[in-house]
Amino acid sequence: MELYRGDLLPGCYDEWILQERERLSHMHLEVLEKLLSLQEKEGDFPGAIRIAQRLLREDPLQEANYPIVT
Repeated sequence: MELYRGDLLPGCYDEWILQERERLSHMHLEVLEKLLSLQEKEGDFPGAIRIAQRLLREDPLQEANYPIVT
């Protein structure tokens, strides 16, 4: 989980880098979502909370990452 350290070559804006940066970022978020699901299924709620918080930090506009409050 700590291997991903952010955007690929953040100061570079060549077209190929933008596409690869987006692909890697998307893949990272998918892995975090899968890990969150696995931790919930295993009952590791503290671990699931940590992953959910990370998802919120890294993709704050994704509504699915927010808890439902009733």
